[in-house]
Amino acid sequence: MLKYTRGQNIFPSSDIDFGIKSEDTKKLVLFSKYIKDQGYLVTTIGNTNVIFEGITIVKKYNQDQYITIDIYIYYDLYNHYCRPNSHKPIKQYYISRNLFRIFNKFNIINNLKYFRDMYIIGIILKYLSCIYSKIYFRVATTSQFAIPKNLLDSFKEVEIFGTIVFIPKNNIEYMRWRYGIKWKIPNKNWRLTDGKMLFLNNLKSYWSFYSSAPGFTNSKLSMNKNKTKIKSIFEFNENEIEIMKKSKIISKSIKDKFE
Repeated sequence: MLKYTRGQNIFPSSDIDFGIKSEDTKKLVLFSKYIKDQGYLVTTIGNTNVIFEGITIVKKYNQDQYITIDIYIYYDLYNHYCRPNSHKPIKQYYISRNLFRIFNKFNIINNLKYFRDMYIIGIILKYLSCIYSKIYFRVATTSQFAIPKNLLDSFKEVEIFGTIVFIPKNNIEYMRWRYGIKWKIPNKNWRLTDGKMLFLNNLKSYWSFYSSAPGFTNSKLSMNKNKTKIKSIFEFNENEIEIMKKSKIISKSIKDKFE
């Protein structure tokens, strides 16, 4: 949407992002199964064995070249639509970082067909994974997104390459919130903290969503990762962490409910 709102061609793009509200998760599950049957590779965002953060669709179009589409799930929490980013713990926080490593290992193991086919062991692993996941959600700190509901409660149709796509009705204000006041100007050094959507918190408010999320078997995916190392937008320096700590996305009364 950023390129479209700037008046730029959305192609070439190696990845395309969409977002849905959590009440549409069942539709996303059906779509995931359908697109998988069409020969696309589909994995959950965060590599979980449930559709909680969303899904990634991968299509190989050339030797070692892929295009990916991410569909993120936003949760209605306290007058905002929030994205938990459970797979993005703050790396400077030792406990969060190491809790995530184990959380991720459980997800990898639960995705293995070998263990899924072993009924008793599979049940035990899921039980242990559930207990550990609850600890992770209560203790770990992640960098989360929050968009005011008024920016995502109404949409308009736009046509892109002959396809109708829904974008926020007030897409200009959405851009300012998400990318900052200089959103119109492409900036290779843009950081998440340039916008207003970022804040730090644990994942307790998302537990009921995660624990009831529909199960999903990820496609086996092997992509060439021998690429130039680029700093992730989720690798924050100390100054950026301080900015997130002071975030005014959510009023104090609402923040107390998160904590």
